[in-house]
Amino acid sequence: KGLPPVYPVVIGREDTDRDIALANVTVTQSSFEDAPVAIQADATASGYVDADVKAELLDPADKVVGQQTLRVKRDGETLTFRFQLKPEKRGVSFYRVRVGAQGEGAQFKDGKVFTEATLANNTRVVAVDRGRGPFRILYVSGRPNWEFKFLNRALAEDDQLELVALIRIAKREPKFDFRGRAGETSNPLFRGFGAQAAEDVQRYDQPVLIRLNTKDAEELSKGFPGTPEELFAYHAIVVDDLEAEFFTTEQKSLLQRFVSERGGGFLMLGGMESFHEGGYLRTPIGDMLPVYLDRAPEERARENLRLGLTREGWLQSWARLRATEGEEKTRLEGMPGFAVLNEVRDLKPGASGVATVSDASGRALPAIAVQRFGHGRTAVVTLGDVWRWGLR
Repeated sequence: KGLPPVYPVVIGREDTDRDIALANVTVTQSSFEDAPVAIQADATASGYVDADVKAELLDPADKVVGQQTLRVKRDGETLTFRFQLKPEKRGVSFYRVRVGAQGEGAQFKDGKVFTEATLANNTRVVAVDRGRGPFRILYVSGRPNWEFKFLNRALAEDDQLELVALIRIAKREPKFDFRGRAGETSNPLFRGFGAQAAEDVQRYDQPVLIRLNTKDAEELSKGFPGTPEELFAYHAIVVDDLEAEFFTTEQKSLLQRFVSERGGGFLMLGGMESFHEGGYLRTPIGDMLPVYLDRAPEERARENLRLGLTREGWLQSWARLRATEGEEKTRLEGMPGFAVLNEVRDLKPGASGVATVSDASGRALPAIAVQRFGHGRTAVVTLGDVWRWGLR
């Protein structure tokens, strides 16, 4: 009593306890429910040299849906097990990864019996979320063009994506500016349809829009969405060859909120009325693009623009279509060249250039670029005649 406390330090044994432990389990999945889920489990094994370690993947009903066995070559080695699976139902599912020595408790060649020190670290539960689709994409175009034809055809058989289109087939014209009869103020296109009063007949002050692939008669009936409830129902927006004046000031700000707050995707395609040519400079839409629009493009003829992937593009699986670099280069060289390009000054800080186009002089210009913006992403394709590849 009165003396300082004594804390004994126990010296461990020279031999280590035999133990197999799950160090890390990761789940990798895409946004699409028909794509397989990849599960990687890293396990460490101590005291099990020359023994076989088996990993099993169990579904929510404790049924083994995958297993793999690896041999331990050295003490303390990390073993990596990889599984791929496609959940049968949507929503959140919980799977278990379990590891253990093959033939645990049996005698091996040295006559020893392998018994683990603890089994508490042999099992890990992972969650797989497959309940977010289908994804709805709103395609808005300033005129009928080939891009929508090929996009719609490509996505027609994909049950994970729904492409809804709002296409303008006639621009808005000023009110009461008609080359018809003297003193006429109504729309001559509607002349003769019933005994309508002059003030009730439609006028040339609204663009003519058509809707395609809508879920009901009400969707997009008032044109481009003007409220968060309408616009936030989509997961991505594609704007193709459409000038900035098509959108109201409120709609431009709403599109920026759609990306930054809702976490949606926004893609602008090239064309006669896109980017700088479309008047997007110093607008909420232009501010969130991954490229600068503050320089007028040079007036020059373009032909046979060749597309090439950047270093970042080679790392993006969605930007290439072949398994090897050589095969992809052969494919790109064999595809037709482009002739329509919206020239931009440069990429913004934080943006990633995925592809460039080069003319006869060898000058490389941005063709495809992406960046994060708030909780969402924005992307641009500065080419205006991507449909040429659809014809191939």
